[in-house]
Amino acid sequence: SCKYVIDRVWSGQSHFSAVSRVWRREGRGGAPVWAKPPGRRLPACEPHGSTCVCETSVESSAVFVGTDAPPIDAARELLRIGAPHVAMFDAGTYSSLASGPGGVEAFVRAGSGQLDENAIVAFPVNGTTRHYFNKASTVRIGSSDSTLTPHSFRNPPHFVSFLFKGATRHAAANEIEEVLSHLFLHKNVAPFQCRRLIQRFVTSNPSPTYIRHCAEAFVSGEHDGV
Repeated sequence: SCKYVIDRVWSGQSHFSAVSRVWRREGRGGAPVWAKPPGRRLPACEPHGSTCVCETSVESSAVFVGTDAPPIDAARELLRIGAPHVAMFDAGTYSSLASGPGGVEAFVRAGSGQLDENAIVAFPVNGTTRHYFNKASTVRIGSSDSTLTPHSFRNPPHFVSFLFKGATRHAAANEIEEVLSHLFLHKNVAPFQCRRLIQRFVTSNPSPTYIRHCAEAFVSGEHDGV
């Protein structure tokens, strides 16, 4: 039978690689028996070699509902699926629904008067306005039977197909571009790079104020109006 391995967890960076190690075949090769909680079998899974094959489903749902723009902290934490700029759609496809503190703006499709899965939320990330769909995609493993132990994790967006035949150079280029953008826009990149550049070209022990001014210029693209 299949049980849940409690010494393995999944993270936002390694869902798929971790999942293959989470469910193990019980008792194979003298391995210990793992379960979470004790004695609870993972539903809808069958032993397959040294691992388990489980039934899965993908569900989509709106992250925010209502007619108000979400708080910026919640938007940054919960919205993970990027969206095109609303200007890239045909005229009239999207319209502004509401604005909120911190530069948050919510857009909805024509005919929709409230936030749903198709809504787009825009907000600043390190000086750059980013657009995200108001949608969460969740992978559920097992069944909805409340007497069993279902498990779920966030379905990370990707460009490259997991099937080799579906992979293309264009998709790979998009994947790389998004990874680089994600790294470049991380809040720690600007101070890290500024500290190293100042140490190499100006002084070996830059002050926090010096680093802050440099980081602000790095993010905004200008300093003292230049």
